[in-house]
Amino acid sequence: MLRNIIALLAGIIFGMLTIASIEYLGQELFPNPVNLVLDEEMYTNDLAYEMIPLPSMLMVLLAYMLGSFIAGFTSAFISRLKSLALISGFILLLGGLVNVLLIPHPLWFIIFSLALFIPFAFFGGFVAEKFLIKKK
Repeated sequence: MLRNIIALLAGIIFGMLTIASIEYLGQELFPNPVNLVLDEEMYTNDLAYEMIPLPSMLMVLLAYMLGSFIAGFTSAFISRLKSLALISGFILLLGGLVNVLLIPHPLWFIIFSLALFIPFAFFGGFVAEKFLIKKK
């Protein structure tokens, strides 16, 4: 039981660190325009997202994919249970849901981002399971 709790926490932490790292990398590679002001007014103005470069938004989707994969892989690898990969993916999905509810995003981004978490966490668990079987 303790192993499963540690596995779930480790998966979530590694997944969130992966997401934050890739989002940071995306901001470095594709910075926002100089004239884009990110303040409270921006959150009420959906047009502000038209100024954010598409590659920057795609990097965020990549961050969600890889973060979910890492979370699922780590949880399943440590616990040896593929079901924990889905739980870690679900917890990251809840974080993504809070993000899109608090900050307005384009509809296409909301749909794609929320659809990524659980399948990629499951895939991470699947890869961890195959890796463990290969080691035995």
